[in-house]
Amino acid sequence: MDAFTLAIIVGMCSRKKVFQMALTVGILFGIFQGVMPIIGFYLGRVLHDFIALNSWVSFIILLIIGIKMIWESLKKEAHKTEIKTTLTQLFIFAIISSIDALAVGFSLAFMGVHIIKIALIIGVVTLIFSFFGVYIGTFFQKFFGKKMELIGGIILIVIAFKCL
Repeated sequence: MDAFTLAIIVGMCSRKKVFQMALTVGILFGIFQGVMPIIGFYLGRVLHDFIALNSWVSFIILLIIGIKMIWESLKKEAHKTEIKTTLTQLFIFAIISSIDALAVGFSLAFMGVHIIKIALIIGVVTLIFSFFGVYIGTFFQKFFGKKMELIGGIILIVIAFKCL
């Protein structure tokens, strides 16, 4: 659901090449959400401290991006066009939204499950949800306009606190 929410935010910021953005976001988020449980599964307890540290890093990054979005939404600009979403930002979003999947993989290591099947299901479901999330965000952007950037910033801040 974090990946879905971030995909909606990306959609709110995208107006051009929506299909390409939706496909990129879907594939990228799906891969990270699918691979992270596998990593967590095989690395187990070794990553426990690293996961806790990454929660703080995720919190800070999302908080900064959220505050920046809110700040930008409050600026008085007559003709604001598209907010550029770079591939680097998408990678950061994909990593941040999949940190909890790493922890899930860690807990699955003690259950004797078939991690590849589970990771494949997680990845495919995330791909589909994220793909359509971009389109939903695009719809909201057209419907609500500039207010969506403010709402997107608030949502990112909420997700940041959830990371803790």
